[in-house]
Amino acid sequence: MEEIKIQNLDVSELLNYMDTLINDENPYNVNRKVDSLKAIFYQKINKKDNIKSSEEKDFEIKFKAYKKKKFEYRKKQEKEENNNFNNKKNIIEEIYNITKEKESLKDTFINFKKLTNKWKEIGPVPIHMKKDLWSSYHYAIEVFYDFIKINKDLRDIDFNRNKKTKENICEQAEKLSSNKDVNKSYKILQALHQEWKLTGPVKKEIRQKLWDRFKIASSTFNKKRNEYFVELKKKQKELITSKNNISKKIYQLVDAQPKSFKEWNLLTEKCNLLLKEWGEIKGLDRKSNTKAIINKQKALNNFYETKKLFFNEVKEKNKAIIKKQENICLEAEKMQKNTNWEETSKKLILLQKKMNSIKYINSSKSKKITKRFKSACNIFFNAKNKMNKEKQRKKNENLVKKKELLKEITNIKFKNEKKEISSTINKLLNKWSTIGQDINNKINFKISDALNKKFQNHSNNFELEILIYKIIINENNKNKYFLKNELKELKLEYTSLKLKVHQYENNLTFFAKSNKTNSITIESEKKLSLMKEQIKKIKSKIEIINKYL
Repeated sequence: MEEIKIQNLDVSELLNYMDTLINDENPYNVNRKVDSLKAIFYQKINKKDNIKSSEEKDFEIKFKAYKKKKFEYRKKQEKEENNNFNNKKNIIEEIYNITKEKESLKDTFINFKKLTNKWKEIGPVPIHMKKDLWSSYHYAIEVFYDFIKINKDLRDIDFNRNKKTKENICEQAEKLSSNKDVNKSYKILQALHQEWKLTGPVKKEIRQKLWDRFKIASSTFNKKRNEYFVELKKKQKELITSKNNISKKIYQLVDAQPKSFKEWNLLTEKCNLLLKEWGEIKGLDRKSNTKAIINKQKALNNFYETKKLFFNEVKEKNKAIIKKQENICLEAEKMQKNTNWEETSKKLILLQKKMNSIKYINSSKSKKITKRFKSACNIFFNAKNKMNKEKQRKKNENLVKKKELLKEITNIKFKNEKKEISSTINKLLNKWSTIGQDINNKINFKISDALNKKFQNHSNNFELEILIYKIIINENNKNKYFLKNELKELKLEYTSLKLKVHQYENNLTFFAKSNKTNSITIESEKKLSLMKEQIKKIKSKIEIINKYL
């Protein structure tokens, strides 16, 4: 399974794949895959919000099992390598021993071949003992060929066979430099060196020449391999720099500090494009790619955590806005059937201003609340408009009635009898007071003037005027502006009259001291009496108004 496929697995699939890797016979064959899986597993653990602790514990148990198997495998391998070392040492001793035995050269050579074949079949030895062991083995081989006097024909045949084998090895090594697959060629070269070591000697005069040829072929390839890895390292550096630069761009996306969902959506699109660009960069080695993945994941975590924080803040703000709207709506719904028209109108208009001042949010809940609020306002104002139309109709009727009353007052005729006059006044005043408010307040003053003119010589003008004033004020008792303005004018008139009365009283006191009675004194007393009468009326009128304020 490729690394990119491992990256696509979820946490539970990674745990299952870990079981597959643990069951591999040679744990060292899957070592890189386990390292890669571990890195990806912990990245995904960090990405998940609600990761169960049991999954992480399960992975730790599996990873410990893998490490234990790896340790046991290594111990077993070390034991086998030590056994191989002892067996190969014994073969070297046996090679020395057969040179001392007295047997036919043919049998000696056959035994020698058996020992060398046995050597080839034995597996690897501890790496720190390998070099010395090979030196001892080759020395024993040379001793066998140089100091054992075997049949020259047999020796020459063996030398020639070894020569052909080593020449073939040289030819294969020389071709490796032209191969494009450097890693595969390197493995072939290692196998050729192994074969060289296992191949017996050649004639002394060509030994060094053949070795030099093989060594030059190996050096030529190794030089090419080194150049390949230098170039590869340079390319790897460029690739990881490109990937990390993209991760840096993703990390810096939030520096723009987006203030709306639209801005965040645009940034998310940019982030996805950068991720696509990151994924299109191929060719990184496993270790470098793992580091690049970690950097990318940090950048993504920063981006999405910042985005999540913004969305949570907006969510909380929207909750607060909806709460405000809900409270305003509830207030409006409480007042929707209130018949205190003027006061409720002011309160609802104030609530409308508050509702309009709240920031708009595109939320179904907010829209429902706004709809409820508008409905509550409409219920009240529709009822108020209906009431106003009925009130207006009634006022129009009252105006007609008052015009008829005015006509009746103007045309009335009666005998000069006090009882009849008093009854007529009471009847007219009672009729006027029961009519109610009209659309034009001027008609009241016309009725008042008509009554005063008609009865000024037949009744108590003070009482009549106060009765008329009571009717006018009572009819306008809810018009606070009219009442306050009327009260203000009465108080100004009252203050002015009081000053004049004081002045006239001073003047009359002066005239009284002179013991003279003249026309000025008489006129002044008359005016003073009228002013006091007017003050009395004003005080009565003020008392009438104060009852309604």
